[in-house]
Amino acid sequence: MVTICRLQLMERVHETESCTVTIQDGPDAGQTVKHLHCHIMPRKKGDFIESDLIYLELSKHDHLQASGHPGKPARALQEMEHEAQMLREILKDMLKQRE
Repeated sequence: MVTICRLQLMERVHETESCTVTIQDGPDAGQTVKHLHCHIMPRKKGDFIESDLIYLELSKHDHLQASGHPGKPARALQEMEHEAQMLREILKDMLKQRE
């Protein structure tokens, strides 16, 4: 139930009807930090030429991060806190609607 709520949350926030979910557990699965990684990636039609190319992009991102090259610039703590608070509020509203 929790996973379904998180998927629906991402779909609502990113205005899409689809998500790709990946779990990386162990270095051979692409895990670069020693804890379980679960990625929920909102998807839109045509975001990749072939839908499965998202895994290649995720792999490139993870390998660049592991080798010390930035895949993306790090976000500021304040930005991440703001996003987390916004997601909490939306999730709370979603759960109330289910009652």
